[in-house]
Amino acid sequence: MRCPYCDSKINENDTYCPNCGNNIDGIQVKENNESLTKQKVEEKEVRIDPIKPSKYLFTILAYFGIMYFGVILIQFFLISIINKENPNYENLLSVWTQIITYAVMVIVLGFMVFKALKQDTLYFPKDIGKIMLWSLIGLVGIYTISFALSFFYQKIIGLQGDSQNQETIVVMLKNNPLVIKIIYCVIIVVAGPLVEEIVYRKCIFGFLSKNKKLKSIWIIIISGLIFGFIHVASAIIQAVALKEWSTIRNELLFSLDYIAMGVLFALVYEKANRNIYASYIPHLINNLISVLIIFFWNSKLNKLKEISSMELIFFINYIF
Repeated sequence: MRCPYCDSKINENDTYCPNCGNNIDGIQVKENNESLTKQKVEEKEVRIDPIKPSKYLFTILAYFGIMYFGVILIQFFLISIINKENPNYENLLSVWTQIITYAVMVIVLGFMVFKALKQDTLYFPKDIGKIMLWSLIGLVGIYTISFALSFFYQKIIGLQGDSQNQETIVVMLKNNPLVIKIIYCVIIVVAGPLVEEIVYRKCIFGFLSKNKKLKSIWIIIISGLIFGFIHVASAIIQAVALKEWSTIRNELLFSLDYIAMGVLFALVYEKANRNIYASYIPHLINNLISVLIIFFWNSKLNKLKEISSMELIFFINYIF
């Protein structure tokens, strides 16, 4: 007998596949080498995850490798070809680093999980009702928690301002030529959410789901915590190096915003049949709203503590 998910050999009494970890209890399996692509269990559709745990893990490692190490190589390459006497040298270096980095990440990560993305796209028309409903729930939840945390920060503990990540984005969107602003907007609104949804929902969530001992609620929480802490990691590392202990405390508090966002997006993803479009749509809309606020409501930014996923490359502004 063979597992309908990964086609590896299984025993008749197995409830979980020893190779991929998927629950096979009650699923009719074939005794030949043909893998099943779609099945019914008690008249409930079962969607087969086309990605093995090892592929998820390699995709996650590729993401962090590009983000923390690949970006350095890209900048060294650009430094060698961009004229340092150009008055816009720093802007050109920054924007081209991010363009190339995100292009590489979208191509590499998209290729590695292409089968899963293709499956989600094929199921999109069927899932559209759930996707729209849970996207709306996610957006409402994000801004409800955002205002609650804003009140907690400012009125209860007296914490003012934004995370270093947020402040970096505000500077980049306000203090650059129009063309560079447009490029940053495309990265923040379109490319950034796509890369993060591939990594944090499709890969990290998918990888954790292969562990038969983990319930969905724990997978949602763990993936949300990872999402949150990664968004303040570079600022915390910098603060540790400079022994700025108050900054570390502030960044950990600001991470609550990102953790809440990560948990909500993971919940939306789970409830909408683990279709990546369900979490990508509110992620994109949230970032679009944040960008519009920065452009058109800058005078009231201190009164509105928006949550933004901050997809700019984290070490670019700290290493060099």
